[in-house]
Amino acid sequence: MNMNRKLVGVLVGAAMAVGASVAHGQANLGVTVPKINPFDRDQVVNLWRTFAYTTQTADRNVAPNWTGSIANCNPGTTAKGYQQLVANQLNMYRALFGQANVTLDTEAATTIAQAGTLPSLADQIIYGHDIPATAKCYSETARRGARTSQLSFNPAVA
Repeated sequence: MNMNRKLVGVLVGAAMAVGASVAHGQANLGVTVPKINPFDRDQVVNLWRTFAYTTQTADRNVAPNWTGSIANCNPGTTAKGYQQLVANQLNMYRALFGQANVTLDTEAATTIAQAGTLPSLADQIIYGHDIPATAKCYSETARRGARTSQLSFNPAVA
């Protein structure tokens, strides 16, 4: 399997661990994205300038510091600052669609991160949320994480 495919699997895993392991409610990640009217141009522009532009420029140097290892089937984790950056960006996009902020659920993140390493290791695209027991690094925790994630490679499966 080539390195690009492995990287995609790791990035999908990271997205699953951060984006899919959130609980609805007020973000307590240092930055709360304000609720806006997504149909009000001035509010949208202000949100974009305040959060998207400043987050992308001010936090550009925040490193993921991923601690995992694909070779050892270790999903690892990313730095808290990086998780905060991703969650803040996610909340900014949610605000653009009139959705409430979310907070991280660290227990779900651990479970889903294990599932996130499997697509990069299985040398196959996993359709839906079922992981074959024959996949390298398969575990019950990874299976639970995949079944509860919000991501799917198959758009027909929701």
